[in-house]
Amino acid sequence: MTLETNNRVSLTIGNWIALGAILVTVLGLFSSAYLNHDRLLQVVIVNQENISKRLDKFENKLDAFPFTHPAR
Repeated sequence: MTLETNNRVSLTIGNWIALGAILVTVLGLFSSAYLNHDRLLQVVIVNQENISKRLDKFENKLDAFPFTHPAR
């Protein structure tokens, strides 16, 4: 990076390559974090669906059980 006499900064090809490498690295890190977060959310969604199905099974079993009140 060079500063010219009129306070204008010019970048060399090496500077542009370094900026590109930094940009690719940052985008790669954010992409990796996003994919990991998305995978974890999918696991949570599947677990919630399974819990809901199991709860429905328990409710159906309780509804089928002939419940009598102890006082009668």
